[in-house]
Amino acid sequence: MVDEAGALVGLLMAHEIEEAVLDERGEETLAAIVSHPPETIFDDEPLDEAIRRMGVHDQQVLPVVARGNARHPIGVLGRDDIFQAYSVASLSEQA
Repeated sequence: MVDEAGALVGLLMAHEIEEAVLDERGEETLAAIVSHPPETIFDDEPLDEAIRRMGVHDQQVLPVVARGNARHPIGVLGRDDIFQAYSVASLSEQA
């Protein structure tokens, strides 16, 4: 989630939505249930570091930010993206 200025303020996780629904907090705003602050990755960091952070923080996705402006997301890297990239690379090597 970003604020009015486009600054990263949180990451809404599926388990947080599930907990809110199960706790009958469906009327709460998303801002009230979002994770603060999310773990991020800089766009110049290696893929190995992104994989490590996802594992350590048990996140399915990492917002990607630039070093010059770490509060403004420029993208999102997901575990599925990484698995797909490795699969494509593996198939290319086998061909």
